[in-house]
Amino acid sequence: MDKKNKKIGEKTISLFEISILIVSVITFSYFVGNELGFASAADIIVVDPEWAADKAAGNVGAGWVDVPPSAPLPTPAFSGGIGPEGSLGVVPSTSTPGSDLGIIPQSVSPTVVPTEGVPAAATRAGMTGKKFVENIASNWGAIATDFTIAQALYWGTHFLLPLLGASQKMSDSLALSLSLGYGIGAGVGIIANAAGWTSGLGGIFSSSLGLGPLFIGAGGGLIGLGIGALVFLITYRDERMDAIQFTCYPWQPQNGGTDCEQCNKGLLPCTKYRCESLGRSCALTNIGTTEQACAWKDKNDVSPPIISAWDGALDKTQYTYNPYTTTSTIDKGVIVKNIKTTDGCVNPSARFTYGFTTDKPSICKYSIERKNSFKEMTNAIEGKLIGDNYTYTITSTPEEATGKGGSYEVFVRCESANGNSNVGAFVFKYCRQAGIDPTAPTIALTEPLNGWFIETGKTSQDVNVYTDKPSDCKWSHNNEEYDSMPNTMTCSQSITEMNANTFYKCSTTLDGLKDNVVNSFYFNCKSYPLNNESDRHKMTTNVLYTLVGTKPLVLDSITPAIGSVIKDATQSVKVTLTAKTSAGYNKGNSYCDAKPTSASDNSYALFLSDADSPQYQHSQDLWLDAGSYDYTIKCCDIKELTGNCDVKTTQFSIETDFEPPIVIRIYNENKQLKIVTNEKSECVYGTNDCNYDFKDGLKLLTTNNIEHFADWNTNSNFYIKCKDQFGNMPAPDQCSITARPFSSY
Repeated sequence: MDKKNKKIGEKTISLFEISILIVSVITFSYFVGNELGFASAADIIVVDPEWAADKAAGNVGAGWVDVPPSAPLPTPAFSGGIGPEGSLGVVPSTSTPGSDLGIIPQSVSPTVVPTEGVPAAATRAGMTGKKFVENIASNWGAIATDFTIAQALYWGTHFLLPLLGASQKMSDSLALSLSLGYGIGAGVGIIANAAGWTSGLGGIFSSSLGLGPLFIGAGGGLIGLGIGALVFLITYRDERMDAIQFTCYPWQPQNGGTDCEQCNKGLLPCTKYRCESLGRSCALTNIGTTEQACAWKDKNDVSPPIISAWDGALDKTQYTYNPYTTTSTIDKGVIVKNIKTTDGCVNPSARFTYGFTTDKPSICKYSIERKNSFKEMTNAIEGKLIGDNYTYTITSTPEEATGKGGSYEVFVRCESANGNSNVGAFVFKYCRQAGIDPTAPTIALTEPLNGWFIETGKTSQDVNVYTDKPSDCKWSHNNEEYDSMPNTMTCSQSITEMNANTFYKCSTTLDGLKDNVVNSFYFNCKSYPLNNESDRHKMTTNVLYTLVGTKPLVLDSITPAIGSVIKDATQSVKVTLTAKTSAGYNKGNSYCDAKPTSASDNSYALFLSDADSPQYQHSQDLWLDAGSYDYTIKCCDIKELTGNCDVKTTQFSIETDFEPPIVIRIYNENKQLKIVTNEKSECVYGTNDCNYDFKDGLKLLTTNNIEHFADWNTNSNFYIKCKDQFGNMPAPDQCSITARPFSSY
């Protein structure tokens, strides 16, 4: 649809540009003519009525002088001939231009006038709308001729240029430009002729080129033809589509281990990551001991990896390996055989996997043409360790499914960690049957996944569908036939438009989503959009796709509470942020992040309690200096897709306390020694001196940790020490206060 609209737009622009150019030429000429007042002597003759009467009676002579057409007339603004009394009058020409023209009495002093003599407007003084229409109608033969010529230009260019090697697109564009240019130019010429504009530029446009009245306007047609060709040359742009695939692979350290020892130098200990980044053969040895070091593993190994066919990659119900004797003496390989076909060949469009193992860690590549060395090969294969072997899997490419069939070979080489690669290639050979793909598409993957959760309040969702072959896909809220489905996806059309996983992408937006229910949709696809309709196949069964609507997540509570004051006897005070969540899509399980309220959204940091999995109770420790703080906590239950989120903020203060409690009052109350401290404290006393451990002191009784009591004993000194909740207390040999009760009688 987009390409079609683009083509219509290009044609419209071409037509508009041609029209503008031609109309601009006519308009310019019109204004020039009016400004200078030009008119042709072929159109009018200037006479005087008295002179005409005398001329008829044969009395012309006395008082009159014949003036040639180039003689100046008394004024440029007149509407008639000039007689003895200076009377004016203009009549249509009835004689040959220039004959008996302009009779002026000798007594009249001439005034300079342009050579042609009268304004252009005067030449058409007798033209009416009715006369103009009659003139247009009288030219029907010329209109038909010019239309036929324009059609011949279009269809001739359309059919003949491709025979000379031009593309159909270029041929159609040029045909349109030429035919429209000629048609518009000829139309302007016919209009000029009907309006009486038969001289100057108007004469050129209305000219029949001497071919007779049926070709009136041919002159303008040729001008328009030239302008159309010029517009085509300036505006035409050819285009083509090239499929370019980029594949990114993980970074690999250098071969071997010549730099392994670098990890053992410096002040910091060598780690596994640092060691292995220095070379593919670098390995950390004696891990966890004082002898831990980075060393070159298998330094003397100079053999390349051994490649063997791997049965685990095959669908054994469909395929098997047979020995293959290659044409090269240094290559070896296997034939992948389809056990369900008589010729052993793969079905025309079947996708299948095959693979191999190596006996040591390796980097492996493949190509569909035989290369002379590992370095010349470009398609890397990612492997993984299974048991004692490293395994690699290759999937057949859809480009093979062209319907032509044939035999295919895939060449594999590997390189060891020490940089030793195979001299010969390991070859996988298989054949593919000819014929049109008889199978319907398969939906291999969806994004989001089928059955995924969506956040509350969302009424639509962008979805990507990936098929195993180019397809047109549709969707519906109802389980109906493909042709009846009302919604069409935007899909890859060509077999070359696959992604890195060799799948073809379709995109759409699903609407009508509801909260707290399972929203169901039905997908169906039809293969190969660019094939003939008879060679396309749609899925026999719709794919049910669901998105689960959810209810809002609730952030029930957070701490510290608003207005809290947190104190400690350290420079940095430990503050524990907590949050509790409920509801959402999974009983309150969610991920919580926190940030200073004034910071940007990029500053959110995940609670450590949620690092491994979502929780409904969340906590995160912070270490903050004294001051006032404002924090925002945000919890979301579907982190990958934004999800249901709830946000709360809190404000709290941090205070640091490094001073021991102070005894602010001490007195006798009801025969009790009573002391009062300036903060909540625990107090003890000794009777000898201040040099005792706090834990060895005798406790003073208290009910609120502010007021403390001991028996009133006048026979003993009280060496009192007080400690606050942060552990601040006097030095070991000092007291908070020393007291000696006494009696006044």
